[in-house]
Amino acid sequence: MIDFFTIFYQTFCASETITDRAYWRHTLNTPGQNTWYGLAFERLCMYHIWEIIQSLRLDTILTSYYSWRSRKSTPGAQIDMIIDRADGVIDICEMKYSRYEYSQDAEESLKLGNRIKTFQSETKTPKAIRTVLITTKGLAQGEHSDDFAKVLTVNNLFVENSEEG
Repeated sequence: MIDFFTIFYQTFCASETITDRAYWRHTLNTPGQNTWYGLAFERLCMYHIWEIIQSLRLDTILTSYYSWRSRKSTPGAQIDMIIDRADGVIDICEMKYSRYEYSQDAEESLKLGNRIKTFQSETKTPKAIRTVLITTKGLAQGEHSDDFAKVLTVNNLFVENSEEG
């Protein structure tokens, strides 16, 4: 059995090579810590799939969800979460941890487009694609903010449910 704290502890606290008692504080905003935030946020989203499905108003549609990684493309393509819907639509979910509103720039927009093309090509899906951003603080409006049909925030992951799915 493993939980979020165990993963954190094994990664940052139990390492024999880390002797700094204030390691976490001393490594603020480093690539390693920022990667940790991103991966932890992705795990949190996967754990709260039911709240995501409810927030997207998909709770009356048969769905399955999974992550996807290309087996053929170079460079490799990966999609954080796919929600495959029985109504002929696939939601491609990008999960972005950010301390501020997330800002979609031209480079990330191009990467997203390439991931979608690669996914469609490799899976040969006839389904329509809808893009969803799941982020911590929302999406800053900009030139590429319309890349996403729907935006969810961390608040959507903690909605109170009266019925379990």
